[in-house]
Amino acid sequence: MEENRDFEAEVEQLMEAAPELAGKELPEAVIDAAAAGKSLKAAYDEFKAGEETVLRQNEAARAKAPVGGVSGSGGIVEREVDDFLRGLNEEY
Repeated sequence: MEENRDFEAEVEQLMEAAPELAGKELPEAVIDAAAAGKSLKAAYDEFKAGEETVLRQNEAARAKAPVGGVSGSGGIVEREVDDFLRGLNEEY
């Protein structure tokens, strides 16, 4: 890591580009990339691009999934049980 790196300027640049980060911790991947020499803004931009890629992949997988969701009956339409059958099925 560079000895004379101006982190204050990097933080200022990052906050201008991503004000939603104010008061929050940076993701570990951003911290690791910055420690390896990337600027904070470049590291965060790379992190966000990766995050967006994962979201797009998840959405594509969801669209391809054969099941649209889970219902209480697993997609089987339940019919109302009539009183006569209910009486036959009761235990005495």
